[in-house]
Amino acid sequence: MRAVVRNIRDAWLDWRTMRWLVRLRFELWRNGGRLKVARWRGVKMAAKPRIRTLPLGSGSGLTTLRLDPGVMIGHGTIVEIFAQGDNVLHLRESSRIYEGARLELRGGVIDVGERCMVHDHAVLKSNGDLILGEDVRVSYGSCIHCSDHIELGRYTGLAEYVTIVDSDHTPDGSDIPLDTHPIVTDPVFIEPNVFLARGALVLRGSRIGRNSVVAANSVVRRGEYPARCLLAGNPAEHVKQLTPRS
Repeated sequence: MRAVVRNIRDAWLDWRTMRWLVRLRFELWRNGGRLKVARWRGVKMAAKPRIRTLPLGSGSGLTTLRLDPGVMIGHGTIVEIFAQGDNVLHLRESSRIYEGARLELRGGVIDVGERCMVHDHAVLKSNGDLILGEDVRVSYGSCIHCSDHIELGRYTGLAEYVTIVDSDHTPDGSDIPLDTHPIVTDPVFIEPNVFLARGALVLRGSRIGRNSVVAANSVVRRGEYPARCLLAGNPAEHVKQLTPRS
């Protein structure tokens, strides 16, 4: 009897996901895009994500979606897509996207690793390659803005309201609108098992070594930082070498 109930439940969940995919396909089509679905069965949606597609972007207009089994999507999730760009969204097995999180594809890749958790009201925005390794946690209200390449290693954790960016505007004090100035990019690499405390800011060109800690409200500027270090301050400095407990 339990197996029958489970099968009925799984069929209902797949039907709900399929209806959402049909809606997404239509919304992309009416804004000049196309949808390719590589995988979708076995997803658990507490509610169907809100869809926002815009007639923007440059490329072939193909959005590729892969949702592995065991993916969980919470209430109020928003998926925004530049329909005319080339986009890839891959949510790997058992990853979780919680209530109110926002996934923005602006002609880029968002690859969320196995068992990752993207918590309430976090924002993942990409017109580059945004890669979260296995077991990464992005906490409440944190934002990752990827214009080139941002990669978070396995077991990395972001506390509340952390921001990671790989690009800068280039204001020069003139009356020229900020959005028309060139954008400068430099990849960000955060190696495995790094913890970024509440309010930390990681700027373009930062490379943080494995098993490190970034203190609350610190600003990590461009540069390479060694493994097992404590970074603190604005700008963040290497204030201590961490020693593993025996």
